Parts: sequence; C-alpha cells; structure tokens
Amino acid sequence: MTQFYIIPHWFFGVDIAMELVFAIVAALVAFFSFKIYKISEEEDSKFFGISFSLISLSYTVWATMNLFLLSKISAEIFEFELNNILSITYISALVQMGLFVIGLVTLTYSTLPKRTGGTYYLLAGLSLLAIVSSSLPLITFRIVSVLLLSFLLYHYMVEHKSKKARLTLVAFALLLVSSIDFIFTIRYSLAYVIGHLLELVAYSLILTRLVSSVKKK
Repeated sequence: MTQFYIIPHWFFGVDIAMELVFAIVAALVAFFSFKIYKISEEEDSKFFGISFSLISLSYTVWATMNLFLLSKISAEIFEFELNNILSITYISALVQMGLFVIGLVTLTYSTLPKRTGGTYYLLAGLSLLAIVSSSLPLITFRIVSVLLLSFLLYHYMVEHKSKKARLTLVAFALLLVSSIDFIFTIRYSLAYVIGHLLELVAYSLILTRLVSSVKKK
C-alpha cells in the first residue's frame, strides 16, 4: 500500500530546504564525531560518526525525492508517467527510511555492552524486514524509529548523567517526540510541520554539544 505524508501547500518547498539543512547538520555532526574519534580514539565517537553519516544521506534522499515531486507538480502528467513517478517515489522513500533506521541501529548498537557482528545483523535485519514487509511501511518505519529512539533516550538518561550530556538527552527526546508526531502526518498536515521543527531543534542541540566537545579537547 502506497502512503504519503499530508503536507500543507504553504510548507511544501520550505520542508525541502529544512531537509537539506538537516542533511548538512547531520553531516557536520558526523564530521565532528570522527574528529573527536581521531583525537581521543573513543569508539563511541566513531559509531556516532557512522550513524549520522547515514542519517545525513537519509535526509539527502528525502530532499531529492521532494525536489523531484516539486518539479512534477506544475507539469501535465499522463497516467503512465504518474505510475512511474509513484514507483520512483516509493523506492526512494524505502531507501530514505532504510538509511535512517540503519543510522539509529548503528547508534543503538554502540550502546550495547557486548558488540558482535551477529547482534548488529539481527538489529538491522529485523528493523528493515519490519518496514519492507509491512503493508503500512511509513507508519512501521516511524514505530521502529520510536522504539530505537526510546532505547537511546533511556541509555542517555541512565548512563550519561553529566551536565554536558543533557543537550544530547534533550535532543534525543525531541527526536523521539518528532517520530511519534510523524505517525499522524498521514492524516494531519500540521504534524508534518511540527515534526520538522522538532528535528531542527534536536539536530542543532547535538551539533552544539559536539562542537563544544571538540573545543574542549
């Protein structure tokens, strides 16, 4: 079953710009994470970098997909062309969701006390299988994201109680709320706007935390 977000007409275009910003911010988070890893050789920083590299690619695919749709809105579309557009959009959406979820899986994997290739394979495989095999992939994607983000939020609440970790804690809380909010975007257009705004604040907080960490090192 094909699903789409319901987007307010005044926000379509603005959301593309925001998604490109998210891609850039996530790429910067990855860059600074790898920089910290190079200085400190902390393995958690390496996984953080890999995770946000994948998330950056996810937003790049999302923005590109929406730009493609935007270019077709004003064009006269025949039925056969519309079918092609829907197929391209569906495949692009699956790629975008897959990259984002694997990014979260990588981050989740980095928090485990014992890391093995089999554990990563199981986490990634089950997450992707749930989305691809679902008749409602968009909702399933968001539910899987909520599950992973709730685990990450719990991890940062229990394991990282320092003041400098509070920004990351708040950021993951906002990402969790945004993923819950996005579940309702197939029915309510305002949820799409709120989800984007929550993500903007969340990624800004994560970037601020990492820049601060690099300066201290």
